[in-house]
Amino acid sequence: MFLVLKVLLWVSFCSLAFASTYVRPVPYIPTEVDPLKTDDVVSINLIRNVHLRMFELATEGKLLRGAVESFKVSNNQLKYSFTFKKIKFHSGKDLTSDDIIYTFHRSLSPNSSEFQDYLTIQGVDDFSKGKRASIVGISKVSAHKVEILLNKPDPNFLRKLSNIRLSILNKEDVLDGLGAYSVKKMSLNQILIQKRNQKLEIVKYEKASKKKALKGFRDKQFHDLFYYKLNTEEKKSIQDRAYILSYRFPRSFALFLNSNRMGKKQRVNLSVNVDNNELVSLCIDDGIVLDSIVPKGFIGYSEQQVSKREAINCPKKEISIFIPEGLGNEVCILKYLKNKFNRCDKISFEKVPFNMVLDGWKKNKLDGYIGYIEAETTVDFYGHFYQSANFFLGDINQNNDELIENFRNLTDLLEKKKIATKINNNVLSGATMKPLYVKKIDLIYSNSLKKIQVGHVPPSMIGFDSIIGERK
Repeated sequence: MFLVLKVLLWVSFCSLAFASTYVRPVPYIPTEVDPLKTDDVVSINLIRNVHLRMFELATEGKLLRGAVESFKVSNNQLKYSFTFKKIKFHSGKDLTSDDIIYTFHRSLSPNSSEFQDYLTIQGVDDFSKGKRASIVGISKVSAHKVEILLNKPDPNFLRKLSNIRLSILNKEDVLDGLGAYSVKKMSLNQILIQKRNQKLEIVKYEKASKKKALKGFRDKQFHDLFYYKLNTEEKKSIQDRAYILSYRFPRSFALFLNSNRMGKKQRVNLSVNVDNNELVSLCIDDGIVLDSIVPKGFIGYSEQQVSKREAINCPKKEISIFIPEGLGNEVCILKYLKNKFNRCDKISFEKVPFNMVLDGWKKNKLDGYIGYIEAETTVDFYGHFYQSANFFLGDINQNNDELIENFRNLTDLLEKKKIATKINNNVLSGATMKPLYVKKIDLIYSNSLKKIQVGHVPPSMIGFDSIIGERK
């Protein structure tokens, strides 16, 4: 439960610009609260707070009930019976089983890549292929009860129901949420969300450059720096008023190259000439070199032999590579790339707002960018290489869907590792992803707030309920 900010608590916020407002600086402002139309971390965080799922992940990684009041699992683990809480959407509409079933049908439609994770539900395969108009394994029992039938046991099934893409939607208005906060205002520079049934608790997402965010945090105008990567000196400058929690979450930083706009020969040439050892030693002080799609410790991690270096082949047409602001060490990375390819006047490297990267990639107007993918499982990493993926990162001429499905369905660890190695080799040979490094995540926020324990959860999935409240 969220802790309500009371008058007593205002004392600890009295020096802030907005006494009852939690102000979060962000490098860009999200334009969507639709769970199926967003891929970036700021939008996901907004959705995490505005919408509710059947189950939620606590900051330490524990699975909690969200909209589910109670549930039963049959002895053979093939039937799940859920009873839902009698709660209302922000509009005042009651949550019913119809909304649950609508959410599944919308989220697992043929136009979505999410169905791949839920093929153990009876009928999802046929529904996702357009062979059936509904999912036969999901049925309404009563106004607040739903039954889900599986075709085989899935030990991770309940955890999958915490997926942000399965945020429960109002059948009549997909933007109407069940979450702890409702959207009050969305503009180009800020978003205001308000705690349900509380007029005084407001959260404000404010667009800010890293320089502005750092100054605002020092001046006690901002409450956290979740979406900014600080160097050692910058951390020292705010350590007297901040909790700085460093932890490792599976996040692979890489160079991504667009197979729709660049031939394989050119992609390979660019990839082999970006030396990740060089880059890490020059720019990433706490980085670990990565040569695999998935980080070390995951099934499928495969340390690759260093590709044979070849002479830089300068392209004849313009190629633009973006480095998003807020990536961390972007100035150094930009300098490294410009120096590496300084004799190629057709290749440009530019630091840009992160939303320009997302927009450019989705609209197929971007040749490449430095970024990262983060996930909790190997399958989640591989999900970006399904041909139907919302944010496809693979080679349009290379189909890994069958291999990924085989990996997903196998239970023998040795066989899974063999398949994973094939996927890894395929993707890397396609040269749409050049793995670079992994590094720790710094969670930075005001020490006037609650200190939290962070487990296997990315910053984007940490709700305001975890940190707003009296200092512990």
